Amino acid sequence: MVLTVRFRTGIATLLLVTASGSFAYPANADSSKSDAAVAISVATGSGRLPDRLQATLPGASEKRAAQLTAETQSLAKQALALRAAAAARASRARAARAARIARAQIRMAVPAYGRISASFGSRGHWTTRHTGMDINARYGDSVHNVIAGEVIRATYDRSYGRIVVVRGHGVDIWYAHLSTDYVKVGQKVATGQKLGRVGCTGHCTGAHLHIEVRKNDLPTNPATFLWGSHRGKPGDSPTWARTSIATLNSL
Repeated sequence: MVLTVRFRTGIATLLLVTASGSFAYPANADSSKSDAAVAISVATGSGRLPDRLQATLPGASEKRAAQLTAETQSLAKQALALRAAAAARASRARAARAARIARAQIRMAVPAYGRISASFGSRGHWTTRHTGMDINARYGDSVHNVIAGEVIRATYDRSYGRIVVVRGHGVDIWYAHLSTDYVKVGQKVATGQKLGRVGCTGHCTGAHLHIEVRKNDLPTNPATFLWGSHRGKPGDSPTWARTSIATLNSL
């Protein structure tokens, strides 16, 4: 069968040339469609036009272009979403790695050797609950700086006795009841450096080192800072430690 479509003054006539040479024209053609569309529909015997014929109809290329544009935009959005998710995962991984490295780089030293005779928050002969931790070291033992920083106080206080305060890593560390000290205000001190010696100055019942770890001049548990799961990071200051305590400026 040979299919030939001819257009004559805007009217399409479909000629179906059969092997016998006979001609046929559709009697039930739909007047709402173009003559070309009706002719092609009848010739193919189906309501669905083959892609090659569909592309010949008016407006077909514009519709296909619009369809391809929509598909392209959808794929582009999916690609952007996947890219953003991958970037977020990479950012979280970098942050976690940086935190691990930072924790590993924190070098800390033991302030003094001895048993803990009074813990943070315990009650005793103090006017308030215990704002630090007591290490029952021997008189004259060396007191070592816990973490690198700068000496911001080196003085004598009626309650704390001879005291050295070192600021570093976001906290102030108080070393109290010293028999002597080796540093002065403004001096940079390294981790493990000797600050002084254990004594029993100020309000004291026996030789020991009283150590406090303060953030924003509020006492926190020294054990959390020294040996907690996130060592080098202070814990929260409890409510009772926010009132009736000695301040840095009062020393």
